[in-house]
Amino acid sequence: MVLKIMGNSVRYRNNCARWTIRDLIFLENNYSSMLVVEIADGLGRTLGPVGLIADKLGCRKKKNALWSENEMDIICGLYAPGMEAWFLAQLLPGRSIGALFSME
Repeated sequence: MVLKIMGNSVRYRNNCARWTIRDLIFLENNYSSMLVVEIADGLGRTLGPVGLIADKLGCRKKKNALWSENEMDIICGLYAPGMEAWFLAQLLPGRSIGALFSME
């Protein structure tokens, strides 16, 4: 929650306050089901500290799905000859352009 707006700056009620056990439990229980913006608003904090604590709690660690043979065939067949990455991402549901560039 926002405490007050002064000019162009926004002040949050818990900005610079220590994290309570209740805050940490709320973050851990809701990180996978709520948007980070909603969590930050509920805790009265900015996005940066919420993301930092989520990292420390291990909430952000997400295993990337392995590439299937079908996906690899599409990529090898179309990307190598010059197909744009944004078009390939449309052919591969659940995969982002960033995933294409970072694939191993």
